[in-house]
Order: sequence, then C-alpha cells, then structure tokens
Amino acid sequence: MRKWLPFVLLLLLVPVVRGADIVQRELDNGLQVILVRNPTVPLVTIEIAVKTGATCESPQYDGLAHLYEHMFFKGNKTLPTQEAFKKRVRELGIIYNGATSTERVYYFITLGSERIEEGLKFMNDAIRYPLFNEEELEKEKKVVLNEYDRNESQSEFHLRRNMNKLIYWEYFSRINIIGYREVISTATPRKMRYFQKRYYIPNNSALIICGDIDQEKAFNLVKRYFSSWERGGESDYNTLSQHPPIEDKAIVITEKPTEGIATMVLRLMGPQMGLDPQATYAADVFNTALTLPTSKFQKALVDSGLFFDARMSYYTQRYGGEISFRGTLLPEKIALAQKALFSQMERFKDPDYITLEELETAKGKLETDILFQEEKSQQFALTLGFWWNVGGGSLDYYQGYLENVKRVTREDINSYLDRYLLGKNYILGLMVPEGTQISFQPLEF
Repeated sequence: MRKWLPFVLLLLLVPVVRGADIVQRELDNGLQVILVRNPTVPLVTIEIAVKTGATCESPQYDGLAHLYEHMFFKGNKTLPTQEAFKKRVRELGIIYNGATSTERVYYFITLGSERIEEGLKFMNDAIRYPLFNEEELEKEKKVVLNEYDRNESQSEFHLRRNMNKLIYWEYFSRINIIGYREVISTATPRKMRYFQKRYYIPNNSALIICGDIDQEKAFNLVKRYFSSWERGGESDYNTLSQHPPIEDKAIVITEKPTEGIATMVLRLMGPQMGLDPQATYAADVFNTALTLPTSKFQKALVDSGLFFDARMSYYTQRYGGEISFRGTLLPEKIALAQKALFSQMERFKDPDYITLEELETAKGKLETDILFQEEKSQQFALTLGFWWNVGGGSLDYYQGYLENVKRVTREDINSYLDRYLLGKNYILGLMVPEGTQISFQPLEF
C-alpha cells in the first residue's frame, strides 16, 4: 500500500473545476457527502477522507495515524478476520487502498456500480467497527516497522528527514508521517481506540462517491448505512498552530551509494492555505511559468548544462505549505549551479523575467494538466478528497480555484515573492555520491 509520496510528486496536485456534476450533502451527524456522477464506465469509487494525519500527532503519538491506516484493512465486527475481509473483497471484485499523509488519511474501494450498496456497507463496517485485534496489531506493527526499515535504507529518506527537522523545528512530529520506531512498536489497541474516538468520527470525515451513479439514490443509501454513526467531539484539525518560520539558513548533505549524479533540493516555508489562500494562486502560476521550456529559468539552469533538470514548485497545505526547488546535476557542478540558481532567484521580480504571454500560458497549463483528473472516477474522487482535507472540510477553495488563478497579476506574484521567497531563510539539501568533497556556505538571494 502506498503510505506517502515524496513531496516532489505531490506538487502535481493542483485543483481545477471544469463543471463536474458535484452534489454536496451533509447528514445530521456531520458526515459530509460528496456525490459525482460519471457514467463513462460502470464503476464506482467510494472514498472516506478523514481530517487527520501526521499534522494531528504530538510526539507521543507520532506514527499512529499511519499505523491506524494499516489496521483499517484488518478485521471488523462484520468481517472479524483478515481472511474474511479478503474473501469479501474477492466476492465484490473490489480494488482497494489507503494512504496517510501530513494532513490526510483516506481509504477507497472501486467496484462495479451495480454493487454500490454492498460497497457502502463494506466501508461502513470498516470505518465504524474495527476490532483492533491484539494479534493482528502485533503483526501489522512488524509490517510498518519493515516499511520504516526500507525507508531508512534510502539516502533520500535521511535527506528529507534531516531537512524537515530544520524546517519544522517546533512541530516536527506533525510532518513526520512514518513516525518513530518506539511509538509504533509500543502501540496498543487502547491507543488505536483513542485515535478512533478523536478523529474517526462522522463530523470529521467526508464520504465521496464518484462514478456511474444516480446521485439521489446513492445519497439515500448513504443515509441508510451511515446515519447511525454517532457524532463525536470537535477534533483539533482546524485549530492547530501554524508552523513558525525557519530559524536560519542551513545546508544538509547526505551521501548515497550510487555514483555519478547529485541532487540539489532547496526548501522554504510557503503560504499556508489556512492563512493566506490568495498567495497560493500566485505561487502556482509563477512556478508553472518557470517550468515552461522557453522560460529564462530553464534556459539558464538546464539549457546551460548546469542541471539535467530543474523545477521550482509549491505544495498547497493547510499547515506547512512549501516552496521547493529540485534539480539533478553532476557533483562537480554543485557550487557553480548553486550560484546560478540563486542568481536566477534574484531576478524573479525583473519586469521581463516572465512575460505576460508566459503567465497566460502557465494559467492555461495549470488547467490543461489537471483536467484529466476528472476523466477517471477513482482519480477524481481522490482529488476531491485531497482538497476537502486541505480546505479544512470544505471544497470552496477547490471550486473557486480556476477563477482565482485567472485573476493572478504580476503584482500578486511580486507580493508572493516578497513575502515568502526573496531574502527568506531556507534549507538547502544535497544528496551526493559517497566521498564527494563539498565546501561552500549558504548564499543570499
């Protein structure tokens, strides 16, 4: 099962609305229901998105959101064993998965649309009535710890973790998705129940149904199976403290066993969607413009031969949104490439650095690149779940995204650059072949 994605891949999650038939309802217990009709193929995806994840974890619970996700696929009141669970999956022809990230945990199943009622009952049993069998929990702790070991064997894991400790210095546990070994190994059914009671409640969750459905009939089925889910207390998801600014500039170097290629990663604290949504639109437009093959940024860094590839990106989050640069290059070019990168950043506000035509192309590219997410029901359900979570339990940001992107001006971009990038503290990460000699200091831009 996929548990998290490297932040580079997550940067592709940019929302867009083309006019999909989205119906939103809410049950009396607070469960939000999002229904999307897509009759292209006779399939339906049922997703449950929960407002939790690493961002809700204090140090003593660091890693439990991820462990809980694993236990979702174990026994419940109706299907009390792993064998019974898998047998039912085969009977219904279900494709299923789940994932944990910083601000989100989700689970989904995809099955034939004629079996939507059976699918809803399956999800209802799994989300509401987990058994947390102690023997199964012990087995799954070993699975998670093995995953932990695999991550620790990778150089990029150490680079990312060491950078995270400097960027998220006050609330590191809230970005540490994989958690800590000791917390995972000492988890108990009682701790799982605590997590369930605090976050796995209808008024902290959304049920998303996307596919070949009659929306009214689907909602009636939702009411049949989920209306009795007891409302819980208010979670802390929407009231968490924001991460403070990076304290100082720093360089983090990690060696890797492979030879020949180095990776440079620059990360800064960007706009927090919960505080400054307007800046997120400028960030998306500007960074997309930098990816255009004809941009001055690409010509100076890639066409010059300093980097094999170079990408500046922004990852929208309610807490901890990041601006990042990532490029691959030859180790002997690191010092020269860093100077070139920072030289380009100093020019970001030059009137001719990005043309008006490039800005409009970037806006169009944002729309075109993501329109495909509506084509497949499964992908669209996951997209909606992501933006519901980041929106703090609302699709308002998602549904207004395109209009706000179209309004972005050069002045908006300059304001974004002044507030979040130019002259700000950053962490520079380097992943280099073993034995590479590195000697330079953080630069200003």
